[in-house]
Amino acid sequence: MTDFKMEDVTNLSTVSAQFLAMSPVRKMGLENADELFQSVESQTDLLKMTIKSAIAQKHPPSVKYQEAFLKTLIQQCEAKGYEIGDELYEVYTALLSNFKSEANDECYRTYLLSNTNDTSVTLKESVKMISEGTTGLNTWPAAGLLAEWAMENKDALCGRTILELGSGMGLTGLTICKTCQPARYIFSDCHDSVLKGLEENIAINVAGDHEQSSVAPEIDTEDTKGDRIPDNSVECIDWKDFEKNDLQRLNAGVILAADVVFDPRIIEHLVRLLRLLLRCQGDGQGRPTAYIASTIRNEATYRAFLQALDKHHVSTEKMEIPAHKTLHFDRSCRIQILRLWLPGWPSSQETVCGQ
Repeated sequence: MTDFKMEDVTNLSTVSAQFLAMSPVRKMGLENADELFQSVESQTDLLKMTIKSAIAQKHPPSVKYQEAFLKTLIQQCEAKGYEIGDELYEVYTALLSNFKSEANDECYRTYLLSNTNDTSVTLKESVKMISEGTTGLNTWPAAGLLAEWAMENKDALCGRTILELGSGMGLTGLTICKTCQPARYIFSDCHDSVLKGLEENIAINVAGDHEQSSVAPEIDTEDTKGDRIPDNSVECIDWKDFEKNDLQRLNAGVILAADVVFDPRIIEHLVRLLRLLLRCQGDGQGRPTAYIASTIRNEATYRAFLQALDKHHVSTEKMEIPAHKTLHFDRSCRIQILRLWLPGWPSSQETVCGQ
């Protein structure tokens, strides 16, 4: 199977998807995409698919990001001697005015989930990496990779009860809800602000926004899946205080987590919780299984996680990285997906789980 690299193809649809997901402007490859801005007409088309698209008008990327995008376009036009249309200047000037007065710390990222652009996930996030004492108000790379893995492994998730630990702003879970048809999806986190943002993002996507027509006009947007999210709930789960009695309301057959291995101090709590969840009777479809996606920023921390899993007799298997790069996110760091299970199940079941 061909390893498709989005950076190798710079066309209008690709740039539109990158813009909506707030991919770094410097990585868009605009310097090699003259056909997108070499005429006033092409500039108008590009604006319609980005800043002036229906999605961006309703759920806009940050003003700072939009300003950087337009500034780069104008610089490319000037460097290559292309005429710059009045509309491009007017939109840029208006953004500069808004940027000076913008006090909002929130923005939106929209991820297109298919090549036909008929399904998307929109997330309201913080513009700051750390906000309100947490990093959970942003989407991290492993969530994107786990979402891509899920779209390529739907059979492992279809019809299942899924529990996600550390859901953050909800990219992985909302992608699965829209593309994999789980029976039930349980989002979870423990920070009040993250839980509030997560619930808001679920509401945004349950509403079934149909602005995809601005990206792919030929798509019949009434057939999109934005309003077909399955049964779901949001739980406050503190890994440090989780007790066996808390398992009674969960009983998930699949446990997911992305970018949760980052602090050595919480590894023991995380592994203890994973073992408890894997010892449950699950959703009645066989042995519970966990899939954990980790961005490996610190080898020692990740090694400590693997050692803790081994100490608690949790079996592991490294999963194949998704073949297709559907989403736009930072891939500069290595990301690994592990499958976890208890080899002794069901003899190791905790009877409390099913009662």
